[in-house]
Amino acid sequence: MERVTGIGGFFFRARDPSALKAWYRNHLGIDLTPTSYDQQPWRQEAGPTVFEPFAADTDYFGRKEQTWMLNFRVRNLNAMVEQLRKALHPRAGPRWKSDPALATGLEWLARSSTGGDKGEDCMSKAAGIVAFVMAAAFATAAIAQDKKAEKKAPVRAMKVLLDNDKVRVTESVFKPGEENPMEPRGYRIGRVLKGSTTVERRHSNGKVEKIEWKEGGIYESGPDNASAKNVGKGEVVLYTVTIKQAK
Repeated sequence: MERVTGIGGFFFRARDPSALKAWYRNHLGIDLTPTSYDQQPWRQEAGPTVFEPFAADTDYFGRKEQTWMLNFRVRNLNAMVEQLRKALHPRAGPRWKSDPALATGLEWLARSSTGGDKGEDCMSKAAGIVAFVMAAAFATAAIAQDKKAEKKAPVRAMKVLLDNDKVRVTESVFKPGEENPMEPRGYRIGRVLKGSTTVERRHSNGKVEKIEWKEGGIYESGPDNASAKNVGKGEVVLYTVTIKQAK
């Protein structure tokens, strides 16, 4: 009998995929899906995995419309709880807002995290593993709160002209206020075909830079992990060639 060797991907719908991916990367350490051959996908450590269908009317993991639950393994549950607590606490930063349900969930999560400092396997502690699964719900709640306070910038329109195992060629229209979300990208060369503006790039390490894009100008960047926002007043048409690393 031929057998599967593991789970190669987990796919689900989200109202704001970019924000949710960034949350999992920043707070749980899950790497983003590669966008070029020179990037590596998230690799999980070997360990036990429970694969179990539940009855359609179960209340084990929330309301009936919540049809799936994802469990994560951690080395130190208490340390992870504290990390999430700092990230989601109302005073941790201006982007996080207070939510009574969120605070209650964090307290329940902390009470359930027994034995984490000893490095014991979380799969042996049902309360601990179910508690940590609540982090997924907390991520969604925090992002929802954030979106009420800050309107998300629109993403620039992009057309793929060529995409093979060597290069990816795109043409995009970058309007004022539009933004490319933060994600890993390979080495690339771009030329501004039309227009001029100012672009603000924010890197994953916290570095912020502003670049003046002039019509006819040629600019190189990457590989990097950064966002780009048109903070100027002009609309530009950009032609970009991204080099892919050979397999």
